[in-house]
Amino acid sequence: MRSQILSWLLSMIGFQVYRLVGGYKVYRTFTFQLVRGDWNLLVLGGKTGVGKTRLLNALTSYGEQILDLEAIANHRGSAFGGIGQKPQPSVEQFENLMAEELRHKDPNQIIWLENESQRIGKIIINDKFFECMESAPLIDIKKSEEERISLIKEIYSTLPKEELIAAVTRLKKKLGGLRTTQAIEDIINDQHESWISNMLIYYDKSYQFDLDKHNPKTIQTLDFEGLDIETCCQLLINTKNLLNGKQTNPAH
Repeated sequence: MRSQILSWLLSMIGFQVYRLVGGYKVYRTFTFQLVRGDWNLLVLGGKTGVGKTRLLNALTSYGEQILDLEAIANHRGSAFGGIGQKPQPSVEQFENLMAEELRHKDPNQIIWLENESQRIGKIIINDKFFECMESAPLIDIKKSEEERISLIKEIYSTLPKEELIAAVTRLKKKLGGLRTTQAIEDIINDQHESWISNMLIYYDKSYQFDLDKHNPKTIQTLDFEGLDIETCCQLLINTKNLLNGKQTNPAH
């Protein structure tokens, strides 16, 4: 009755109102089940700074289906991932938002997404969907360290120094005291290439550790060093088609 009365009041003052049959509990059951379905996934992997998010979003212009979990979670998935982002949703609301994305996808077609840990900030991806991610084919993207540092600098160099320093401090146990101190000094002095290079030592080891847990038979490696994003997208689509057993023309 409460929702009925409220929807009537809102409609009287000009709002267009829709009421869910069965209410939120029925809706939540729907979203809960949807994000735990069997999805046809293809994972974009690669070390920090190879531009996975940019490639993921660029694939949409080629008619590809994508699921940007970091955008839904309002977090880039690292100790630095929450800087400059909106507050994260609750885990339940994250699943609702994720379901809203998935319900518009064709389950018979591949959905691209980034390689993620099960935890994105405070968000935890449900076990069933994460198992789908881990068992899906993974394309491991390679870029030069210079290209990676340049991209990371473009994203992070303008962010508040105090928040960057706080993120480095959170990694102190893993970085060690000396590297932590050096990174903080470099942030203060705008030596962005230096502190980013320092962080990549840790993040590259972490990525390799995670990659080693993936089935090597499902990993495809693509070297994108020096390539523009259009060429990279075409190579990704060609690789997808090869994985699906479809004929494809080589990218030029």
